[in-house]
Amino acid sequence: MNNEELLIKNLLISLGVEDADHQVQEETVAIFTETLLKKMLVRIPDILSPEKRDEFLAIQETGNEVAVVDFLRENIPDFEKMMEEIREEALAEFRNIAEELTK
Repeated sequence: MNNEELLIKNLLISLGVEDADHQVQEETVAIFTETLLKKMLVRIPDILSPEKRDEFLAIQETGNEVAVVDFLRENIPDFEKMMEEIREEALAEFRNIAEELTK
């Protein structure tokens, strides 16, 4: 099992859908990933200078996710900490939704 597969497995366990069918798992991962990106994009304008924001938008438009993450790591202090906070917020939101759905 490679790192990405392990991360996905751990995410599915964290979200409580590890026993769901494959399609539900894929949809859950896709929605969770989209949620993370949106939360990250909301924070970026407040962190980057106007010049760096323009540079970020140009890189983002290329669709090169590796370049985007590299840029953010280089230009956002404590990027990894910020991503961990965003991940925890999103996990909490997903858990709350799951609890509501199972009531």
